[in-house]
Amino acid sequence: MEASHHPAAPQAEAVAGPPCLRPIAAAQAAERRHPADLEPVAVHWQRALDADFRALHAVEGILPSTELSPRLYNLARERIDVELLLARLARTTGAHPLPGRRRLR
Repeated sequence: MEASHHPAAPQAEAVAGPPCLRPIAAAQAAERRHPADLEPVAVHWQRALDADFRALHAVEGILPSTELSPRLYNLARERIDVELLLARLARTTGAHPLPGRRRLR
């Protein structure tokens, strides 16, 4: 019986560190070689946050300001949080340009 000959798999980058963290380090190394395109993610967040903003303004005059003001404030905070998270994700994945540079307003 003949031994089958399979081409050798390309050598993966050597990843140092504790065994439990090696898969994470390997994934991060792969992402650096092929940076993620976070622009579509940023656009979807922008649309969702804009829709929330329009919905809140649609009920202006219907909901009391004591109900509406905290919601608008929380939405503004959420925009900031999303910008920070996208910028962090971009740094982690090596995405360019950083979506955080694109303001979610």
